[in-house]
This record gives sequence, C-alpha cells and structure tokens, in this order.
Amino acid sequence: MQTTIRLDAAAVSDRGLKRSTNEDSVLCDPPLGLFAVADGMGGHASGEVASRLAIETVQREWRAARQLKLTSEGEQWNCERLLGDVVATANHAVMERSRSCDLFAGMGTTLLVAVLHDMTLHYAHVGDSRLYRLRDEQLVLLTRDHTVAQWRLELGLCTEAEARVSAGAHRLTRAIGMDPECGVEVAACRCEPGDGFLLCSDGLNHELEDDAIARAWRSARRREDSADSLCRTLIDQANQAGGRDNISVLALHLRAQGRSTNQST
Repeated sequence: MQTTIRLDAAAVSDRGLKRSTNEDSVLCDPPLGLFAVADGMGGHASGEVASRLAIETVQREWRAARQLKLTSEGEQWNCERLLGDVVATANHAVMERSRSCDLFAGMGTTLLVAVLHDMTLHYAHVGDSRLYRLRDEQLVLLTRDHTVAQWRLELGLCTEAEARVSAGAHRLTRAIGMDPECGVEVAACRCEPGDGFLLCSDGLNHELEDDAIARAWRSARRREDSADSLCRTLIDQANQAGGRDNISVLALHLRAQGRSTNQST
C-alpha cells in the first residue's frame, strides 16, 4: 500500500507585545507550493514596505516561472536556480523602491522562501528568518543565520549561549535591499511522510529556545493539532516569554495517509 500525503499548511503573524506595528510579511500558497517569511527593517514603517514588496515579488515571479511549464528532466536543479533568481529579483525590487523615496531610504528585509515540489522542499534565504524540520520528533535547523553572532560562533569566538545574548545577536550581515549581491543561500531537503517544517521570523526563536519550540511542536503532533493551531500556540508562547518583536510562524505538515494516490503538490 502506497503512502499518500496530505499537506496541512498555515501561517500566522503577530505584532508582539512591544511593537506598535507589524513589519513581518508571510506567504502561504499551497496550490503554488510556495511559502515565505520576511522580517522588514527600517524607520517610518518602511520595514513593512520592504517585507511586503519582497513577498509580493517572490509570488509574482514564481508564478510566472511556473507558467513556463518546465520539463520534469532536471527540474530539481532548475527549481533551485529559479529560487535564487527570484530572490535576486526581490532584492532588486526592494533596492529600487528604497532609492525612489527618501522615506524608504535604507529599508531592507530578511527573506526565507520555500517551494514544495515532488516531495522535496527547496529553500532560499537571506538574513535570520529560520527554517526548521521536525522528523521522528527530532528538531533540526536547516538554515544558517546571517548575523554577526553566528559569524562569531562559527569562528569559535563565543559559545551558543553567549551568541544568543550577545550585542550582535540581532545584527544582520546580509539582507534583502542592502546590496546588489544579496548573498542568497539555496538548498533542498528530500521530504519523508510525516515530516514537519517551520518557517519563522526571529521574533519566535529570540523568545523561545529550540528545545522549547521542539517541545511545543511534539505536543501538538501528539494532539494531532492542525498547522494553524501549532502556529498560534507558538506565537502565544513567544508572547508569554516577552513578545519583544513581531512574530511570524508558518507551519507545514506532510500528513501520511494510507490510500494509494499520486503524491504531488
């Protein structure tokens, strides 16, 4: 008997308890197999403009790429290449908007984009929005933060605990809209039935350590909570822990079912 997959996907964004506006933007488009989180930065609400523009550009450009009807031969390679191109286009769009008006000068955003196709999750990211995978109740961070703290950690200049509370924890080394070459990282993860994926802005992982995220996720799995319920639970816990930033969570659950049909997204 073949295992079939039902995708349960949801996204929730919250301004948190300390911020007056929400500069995060999210995209959850299961028919397109496209998911994204962006965390904007800049004064006068320009961070909100940057994150929204990046997300809108990604959705438009990816939809256009899908309409080209790429052949299945070599499609995984094409998917990752196209993801890099789409993120580069979003970077250019934010830079152009920033230059067009003094009000938007210096604005930027993180950007994490994931595409689910044929049981492979392709993803690209710039900044410190994160992608986690939960498999067999084990939480794994798939992305690498583009921050000064992460750079120091990789050089052995600090411990993980020190990196978490260091002055550079929030300081980005890469962002959309900051440089013509945004330094996007692109990768792919082969999926298995039952896998879960979590995309989030740093408002979640700065309030909750990975162990806390994993515990909440495992508990939600045992209760068979929906993806939407998981997102709301994590946001509630982040707010209870301080809610000092905007919080965005996008959850994907590849629920295994026991009837024989094609597996596609």
